Amino acid sequence: MSPNYFVNASAENFNIDPPSFSNIRPQCLHNNGVDLIILDGGHDDSSNSTRSDAKVRGGNGKYVILWPKVHEGRLNMATAWMAYDLMLKDPSLSASERKELQTMIRFSRHPGEKSFGEYEKSFGYYSSTQGSIDSGVTNRKNRVNYMMQNHRSYDPSRPNNLSSSYENVTSNTVMISVHANSSDYYNEGDVTWVIPPKGTSTSSKTYQLLSQIRKGMSRHFGSFYTPESNDDRTIASLKDKVYPTVAESRILGKEHSVNLAMLSSTLGNSNTVKLLLEGFVMNGNAGDIANREITKSSRPMKLNFDRSGRSVISYDVSNVYLSYAKSIVQGISDRYGCK
Repeated sequence: MSPNYFVNASAENFNIDPPSFSNIRPQCLHNNGVDLIILDGGHDDSSNSTRSDAKVRGGNGKYVILWPKVHEGRLNMATAWMAYDLMLKDPSLSASERKELQTMIRFSRHPGEKSFGEYEKSFGYYSSTQGSIDSGVTNRKNRVNYMMQNHRSYDPSRPNNLSSSYENVTSNTVMISVHANSSDYYNEGDVTWVIPPKGTSTSSKTYQLLSQIRKGMSRHFGSFYTPESNDDRTIASLKDKVYPTVAESRILGKEHSVNLAMLSSTLGNSNTVKLLLEGFVMNGNAGDIANREITKSSRPMKLNFDRSGRSVISYDVSNVYLSYAKSIVQGISDRYGCK
């Protein structure tokens, strides 16, 4: 898989093919005012972020874990990593472009980290971390703000191609927080949602990216949720139920009813492009497909991560997650890619 300074990844029992739809080059990002893309895998790897539970209507009101393998924190990180891999895998990139792009796409947290910035500190990127990774958001916001304010740009003459100085790129950052929905009741409905900060103008740069990611979601989720001849009857039925919900006109592209922490005015500034994505409902029909792909396959898909040859974590992967990753890359490419 694509290189990363801080952690190594390998795909088990599946391939992430080079994209035919991506055209994201460093110079085109810079020309569009983007010096940094932050992929924020929402939540964490602990049991607190399983979140694929739901009340059963007519029951005793207790929460039950319906899809135990669909763990939101882990699917968020796996999806963010596959989006990164797809962007760097673009076969049209030159070797130098690929190296520069690697410095421009970064993660708020890395697989297996316990503290925000832990791997980067050990690498020498920073001299400090930004607190424990948990289900709270204070440390996460501090981490993202610190990343934007202390960025090291590409310098091919330096070791590891990183500048020796730090620069504030807050006004030239795109921050995408990757999440998956969880409704109160099982099968309450399937929905996909692209959420901007409250009060964002529909003519803003944020809405321009929102529009493109929404189109990307409709394209790639729509393709995946189209039943195939080799789908068994249950999977085909579940896809039929989800497919209408990912029509572009049905994908929600509006504010949340509350000011979400990762979209608040205390993260970045008025020029920072910020979106929070809810790709699918974990305890709905889409989550059922993901769970079946993970648990019923004789060769389950996994993303394995190691550092210096030592295994740090392994994530279950579903084609639902891969479609989500493709949607993100499609949107970024259509908004900021080379025309």
